[in-house]
Amino acid sequence: MAKLLIVEDDPRISATLGKLLESRGHAVRQVTNGAEALLVAHTDLPDLILMDMAMPILGGQEALEALQREDRTSAIPVVVLSAMQDNATQAHALAAGASIYLTKPPDVRDLLTVIERLLALRDEGDAA
Repeated sequence: MAKLLIVEDDPRISATLGKLLESRGHAVRQVTNGAEALLVAHTDLPDLILMDMAMPILGGQEALEALQREDRTSAIPVVVLSAMQDNATQAHALAAGASIYLTKPPDVRDLLTVIERLLALRDEGDAA
């Protein structure tokens, strides 16, 4: 069981993702903006973060950059889930530290595969 943080301002998407991931045995925490994500990331140290880009208060890009600046959170894998499909946004997110950029709505099987692979890589890194 992994600790996952969902950062999504759309309550329907957040609830759907939460139910899906909890059904897979993960402990899920949900917040609605990047500022809350930073607080939770520093206190709970999730194993993986799923983050939207366009959110109120503090957007995904800024939150990604802040996570990367901190030693405590820089190794947390971040899966960006965004409706923005332009190459520039994707490139900026990846440059800011996103592990992968998926467009909404993601294919559920692909999303679960990505999450499991990133968690496995993180576990391998922790064991080294």
